[in-house]
Amino acid sequence: MNNSIFSSDQDLLNTAELENEFFRPFIKHTEGFKHHEIAYILEIPVDMVKTRIKMAQRVLKYKFSLYQADFKLNLNI
Repeated sequence: MNNSIFSSDQDLLNTAELENEFFRPFIKHTEGFKHHEIAYILEIPVDMVKTRIKMAQRVLKYKFSLYQADFKLNLNI
């Protein structure tokens, strides 16, 4: 039984509303691609891949912190 409010990882990422330029490198990274492989696929420099992945992680962290705070307020925790 899945206790997650998200039915899949894709729902989770769609919720974060990441811009495509950050979304694609982040997804490739979570799929197991190495930074240099992502750079080759997307035809961008490796440093840009690393930056975009880090920015996506920061956006997700921020969005989930908002969600967590809202969830606690709704439960009156």
